[in-house]
Amino acid sequence: MDQFIRVKKALYLCILVSFILLLQPIVSQTHSEKVQRYLDFYKTQFNKFSDALEPQYDINNGFYIAAKRDFKANETVLNIPLKFIVSNFDNFKFKKEMMDLCLFNQEIKKQSRETLHLYLLVLRFMVEFKSNYDQPFGIDTFEDVEFMQTWLNYMKDHINYEDVQLWSQELRFFHNNISTSQPQKEANRKSVYEEFMRLLSKHKDQEFKKVMESALLDIREFYKWVSAVTQSHQKQQRKTWLTMNGISSSDKYEGIDLNNKLGPESIYIVPMIDMFSFYIPQTPKDEVKSLLNPQPGLQLDMSVNKGFKKGQSVNITNKASLDSYNLLYNYGIVIDNNPYANIMLVHTNHYSKFDVFYGKICEALQCVSETEEKLTESKQLNNSQKEFLTYKLSKGPISKNLMNMLRVHDLNLRKVMNTKEEPFFEANKINLQLNVDGIFQFNNEIYAINEYITAVNSIQYEGYSVTDMNEMILEITSTPEFSPENRDLLNKIKALQEAIQSKQVAQEHELQALDRGIDLINRDLLNDLLPQNIQFDDFSKLQEQIQFLLQ
Repeated sequence: MDQFIRVKKALYLCILVSFILLLQPIVSQTHSEKVQRYLDFYKTQFNKFSDALEPQYDINNGFYIAAKRDFKANETVLNIPLKFIVSNFDNFKFKKEMMDLCLFNQEIKKQSRETLHLYLLVLRFMVEFKSNYDQPFGIDTFEDVEFMQTWLNYMKDHINYEDVQLWSQELRFFHNNISTSQPQKEANRKSVYEEFMRLLSKHKDQEFKKVMESALLDIREFYKWVSAVTQSHQKQQRKTWLTMNGISSSDKYEGIDLNNKLGPESIYIVPMIDMFSFYIPQTPKDEVKSLLNPQPGLQLDMSVNKGFKKGQSVNITNKASLDSYNLLYNYGIVIDNNPYANIMLVHTNHYSKFDVFYGKICEALQCVSETEEKLTESKQLNNSQKEFLTYKLSKGPISKNLMNMLRVHDLNLRKVMNTKEEPFFEANKINLQLNVDGIFQFNNEIYAINEYITAVNSIQYEGYSVTDMNEMILEITSTPEFSPENRDLLNKIKALQEAIQSKQVAQEHELQALDRGIDLINRDLLNDLLPQNIQFDDFSKLQEQIQFLLQ
C-alpha cells in the first residue's frame, strides 16, 4: 500500500513537472508576443513623426529609443505637431494600450530612464486631438484618474520627473479658484463683502441652508456659489477694465458677447507662445498677403547634442528643451497633466456663427467643404457644427512675468520652498515673493495678465476695424461684377473675412484674459470669508468657516 502511494505521488509529480515544462514556452511566447506588439504599435506612431528614432527592446534594458539611422549632432530627429502637444486627456484613443504597457513594465520590472521619454512622447501622439470649452484639458472621469494614477505610480520610483503631476478636478478647482490674493482697498473689500452677505441673507429657509451646507463642502459647488454672487460685479468690472485699456469703440467687439460666461474651467488665458501672428491688410492691394489659411500648428523640433550611429541607444534627455521649464520658456509648450496644463488656451473660428449673408458667402468660397475637410483631418468632424481650430502662433519665449506666474502655481502646490528661513524662493532664476504667512502673492499673475491684455489690445488698432471690413464686403457684393465665378472678388472677400476672424480671435483672447483678471480680483471676496493663512489642502478649516457662515 505504501509503495502504491509512493508511485502515485511520483506520478503526480511527473505530471506536474510536465505541465510546468509545457506551460513555460507558452508564458515565454506570451511575453515575446507582448514585446513585439508594443514595438509594432510604437514604431507605427514614431514613424509618423521621425525618420531618425524608433523604439527598441532588449532583455536587459527593456524598452528604449534607438537611432533608426546615422545622424549628426544637433540634427532634428523628431517633429511633433503642436496640436498633439496641446491636446487633452478627455479622449484617450489608446488608453487600453497605455495601461497594458504600464502594467507590463511593472511586471518585468525594467527601469530604463529612456522609457519615460518614449512613453511621454508617444503619449502625446496617441491622444485624440479635441477641444471642448466645457471640459478643456481636464482629467474628468474616474477611469481617467485611475489610469493616470497607475501611470504615475509606475514612474515615480525610478524617474526623476517632478513636473508630471496628477491634478484631480477637486484639487484644480480648489487651487485655481479658492485662494488668497493681494488685498484690495478696504472700501472695495467691504463693498464686495456686503454684497455677498446681502445675497446670502435672502435665504433664511432652513431646508435651503441644509442643502447649501452639503453643497458647499464640495469644492466645485462652493466656487459656483461664490461665482454666482460675484457675477453681478463682473460686468461693471469688465467695462471699467476695457475703459482703462482705452477700449471704447463697440464695433471692435462685434460678434462677441460681452456677457458670455464660459465657466471657471474655460478661463485659460495664457497662450502657449507669446503672441499669435497674422497679417492684417493695410491697403486693398495688400489683401492677398492676408490670406490666412488654417495651419495644423507649429512643429516642436527636438534634437540631440551629439551624433549617433544606427542602432545606438539615444538618450534625448541631454537636450535641455525636454525639461518642462525649458520647453515652456523656449517653445511655449507644456506637457499635459502638470500644473501648467490648466492655463493653456486655444482659440477657435466658428463658421457656425455666420449669419445667413455670411453663410452664403462662405458657400460661394467653398469654406464649408474646406472646414469639413479640415475637421476630418483632425478627427473632429461634427456635422451639426461647422467649426475648426486654427493656430496663429509665433515661436518665441514667454515673458518672465508669465513664467513667474506659472511657477507660482507649480511651487505653491508642491510647497517646495522653506517659508520660515527664506523670504524669497528662487526657482530657475525667477524670484517668487511670499507674504508673511508663506503664501505666494497673486499680484504676479495679475501683472502678467495686464501685460498680455495690453499686447493683445494693440492688435485691435491695426488695419481696418471689423465694421469697416464688413462694409467693404457689402460694397464688393453689391457690385454688378460680383458672382461665384469672379475669383478676384471672392479672394478679396475671403481676405477681408479672414482678417475679421483674426481680429475676433484677438478679441476672444483679450476678453478671456479680462475674465481671468476679474476672477482674480473677485477672489479678494474670499479673503473676508477664509482665514488669511489657509493652505490649499486645509479642507478642515474651509469646512469650519463655511459652517460658521451658515449658522
